[in-house]
Formats: sequence, C-alpha cells, structure tokens
Amino acid sequence: MVDWENYASALTAKFRQLYSRSPDSKALFEVYSAVKDDPVFKQTWDQLKVEELGEERLLLNVPNAYELYLIETFLKLLGAGDIIGVQLPGDEETRKKLGEMVND
Repeated sequence: MVDWENYASALTAKFRQLYSRSPDSKALFEVYSAVKDDPVFKQTWDQLKVEELGEERLLLNVPNAYELYLIETFLKLLGAGDIIGVQLPGDEETRKKLGEMVND
C-alpha cells in the first residue's frame, strides 16, 4: 500500500469511533487486543482521533506487476449491527487487472 501510515491511522480513527459506540462488544475488544501494541495503531489511538465510517481511496503497488486503485467503503448490515468493508476497483484499468488476476 502506497500510503500505509495514513490509511492505518484513518482506519484506527474509524475503529475508535465504532468502539466508542459499542464499548461492551466482545468482538471489538478482541480486535483492540490484537492490534493495541502496533505502533501506527497506538499513535492514532493515543491521540483520541475519531472518524465516521466512509469511503477511502487506496493505491496499491503489486510487486513486479502494476498499481491497483481501489475504493473502500463500509456497509452497515441492517438488524445485526455488523459492518463489512468492501473494496471495489476505482478505475477501468484496475477492474481489468483484477479480472486477469482471478483468471490466472
């Protein structure tokens, strides 16, 4: 990922916002416990940053191949309160390259 630190910081801020709304969630506590010592996570967490779930634009460099441009968004599932992240191609070239990767 081209801009890992900024992406990880934004995702941590989104997680903090989500966790603050469900502090008794065992699943969220398990996620927190698994990543709490990561330096990028810890830096953002300790700064008390929060962000609403929203769209992120990602650029990935695939070794010996090409760049992929993705758009990540989060969907809240009705009734369950669950959230899933979805990454979709951000341009036609990425869509084509992902198709080629699937067929290899």
